[in-house]
Amino acid sequence: EGTLRIKLFNMVMNELGYGFLEKGIIVNSRDLFDCIKNQSIEFWQGCKEILINGKTIEPDLFHNGLYSLKGDFVFLSVIVNT
Repeated sequence: EGTLRIKLFNMVMNELGYGFLEKGIIVNSRDLFDCIKNQSIEFWQGCKEILINGKTIEPDLFHNGLYSLKGDFVFLSVIVNT
């Protein structure tokens, strides 16, 4: 067992990013919160389901800053509307 850090840039991110998010990634909880706290309504409308550590989280909880991420790292999965 182990972890692997992969950085996706530009076209690769556009082509593979959704697949990685759907399968799930491990992300620093503070970085995740900082990244998503100010996303637009279009971003949230594009999310069909958000799972953190295997539990479904309502987008409104993030959007309104009501969800608290606990721990250094979380397992994030996002299923997008297609």
